[in-house]
Amino acid sequence: MMKTIMIIAFLAGGLGVSAPSNGDDGAKSVNGLQAFKACVAISNNSKRLACFDKASAVFDFDKTTAVLEEAVTLKKEATKAKAKVKQLAKAAEDQKKALKAKRTEDFGKKDAEVKTVDVIETEILRVRKPKVGGLIFMFTNNQVWRQADGEIPGRIKPGMKVRIKKSRIGGYLMTIKISRRTLRVKRVI
Repeated sequence: MMKTIMIIAFLAGGLGVSAPSNGDDGAKSVNGLQAFKACVAISNNSKRLACFDKASAVFDFDKTTAVLEEAVTLKKEATKAKAKVKQLAKAAEDQKKALKAKRTEDFGKKDAEVKTVDVIETEILRVRKPKVGGLIFMFTNNQVWRQADGEIPGRIKPGMKVRIKKSRIGGYLMTIKISRRTLRVKRVI
């Protein structure tokens, strides 16, 4: 009970409520919390009780309760606003991730919906040698590319890491990391 009174008095400290003064009980003419603090310092139980009674008689509990309720309401609104900000930040982060994934996915497509990345690094899943045309590469990122030039690339096998980047003169260049061989390629799927 005393803690509750102290908390209420503390929150209402700036309300300008004053306690009665009496030289015997130690309560001086002070505002809000100070009146209750002065009562706490009294060692005699009956005088301390009388001091608390006088301090609480002039204390505006209704106004303090209203202030406390408003503080609780403001805290709830702040909590909701904080949650909304977190939700919006997460949505923005998810949107960034989706856009990055879309840029990587659309890399090399002629009809890309968004500006794509300039370089991708992936790993060869399968290599096919068709009867006509260059090698066909299937990568772990589900993209399929075809060799566009007539170069003989040497031995290429699944598991090799590659880097595909835009060429300065148009088209795309695929570099096999282990052998550092570069081939012109074109995206199929």
